[in-house]
Amino acid sequence: QYCERLTDTNAMIQFAKGVEPDTSSGYTVDDNARALVVATVHYEKTRDKSTLSLVRRYGAFLASAQKSDGSFINYINKDKRPTRQNREENTEDASGRAIWGLGVVVASEHIPLDIRHRAEVLLRKALPVVTRNASIRTTAFALLGIATVAHARHGGRYVAIVRRLADSIVERYIANASFDWQWFEPALTYANGIIPHALIVAYRVVHNDHYRNIAKKTIDFLIKKTLFDTFYMPIGNKGWCTRDGRCSRFDQQPEDPSAMTMALLALYKTTQEEQYRMYALRTFSWFLGENVLKQPMYDTASGGCHDGLSPTTVNANEGAESTISYLLARLMIEPYV
Repeated sequence: QYCERLTDTNAMIQFAKGVEPDTSSGYTVDDNARALVVATVHYEKTRDKSTLSLVRRYGAFLASAQKSDGSFINYINKDKRPTRQNREENTEDASGRAIWGLGVVVASEHIPLDIRHRAEVLLRKALPVVTRNASIRTTAFALLGIATVAHARHGGRYVAIVRRLADSIVERYIANASFDWQWFEPALTYANGIIPHALIVAYRVVHNDHYRNIAKKTIDFLIKKTLFDTFYMPIGNKGWCTRDGRCSRFDQQPEDPSAMTMALLALYKTTQEEQYRMYALRTFSWFLGENVLKQPMYDTASGGCHDGLSPTTVNANEGAESTISYLLARLMIEPYV
């Protein structure tokens, strides 16, 4: 219901002031691509007609934001026009997230065929964006979508792209990993779990043990950096965590525990090692108050999620990114509770 409240006739609104949607903030492809994943997964579970209308709306927004070269304009204002942020910021991840969302729709068994067909048209047009030299998270987001389609179809035209994208992630690991730094980059930053998660989904498609083994090593490394005896401690966005030992713990963003929950569950499903299911439950509990401040991030009254956790307080605003991050993690973990 809170998703519906954040969504107007055009798309999901970017920010909220408290629990009230801030219509002046406009929209992003980032948020609507993630919302498309949530709405599609929820529809698969419930066959709810109101959820299907959200799938159509978020998909239509992505279509309106796609450029002629296949990439996506990320920031759209309330008047449905691109903003200058698109020129000032790196918007590459928006294209990766869009491919993820579209791939989940295309792979769905129950989404109506006309919606799946339109999603695949957009997906195919976007493929050149990620077959170029994209950033690692853009690659990982896209790989999640493309591998989901390839897995659902038991092969097909997307398998070669899955291998190419997964191999490019492996190359980053080889270039940066060492005995005491099992990671793809010189620093841990945002949505870290997305990268090994993408490798696990690629493994399910092409059964390359190298993908699974690297995913396990890097998830084990993330566990050492973020999971403590009683709670999950995300990497903070004020400095991140570098290989020289400096790790920021604030501000903590909901996207990180969401990505980690999904990565741990993917590894559990692949290895059937019970510890990873338990780690996933502990990570998800960050949203429920098992965090350093012992404050719930999920708002039971509104159904939304607070935007972040600082050293002393919870951000009272409940915008699109945080709420969708919570809902995505919740949908994924419900069968394993």
